[in-house]
Amino acid sequence: MDDIVCPDCQKLIMSIKKVENLLRNTTTKTLLSRCFCGVTYEIRSLKQNVLEISTSSGKKVKKFVREGNQ
Repeated sequence: MDDIVCPDCQKLIMSIKKVENLLRNTTTKTLLSRCFCGVTYEIRSLKQNVLEISTSSGKKVKKFVREGNQ
């Protein structure tokens, strides 16, 4: 199973399945939270199969979601 990790410290944030479920239930399609390392991150659904993770330190990562994760 694929996981979303913090772009700064590489610690596990949450599974892609959980992110997809949370984003499906939000109207803004954006999740905001904080990692244990202290960095604030934002997970955004750009398209159906692409998630963008950006941090308060300026790092950005795009995560491609495989079709089998749904």
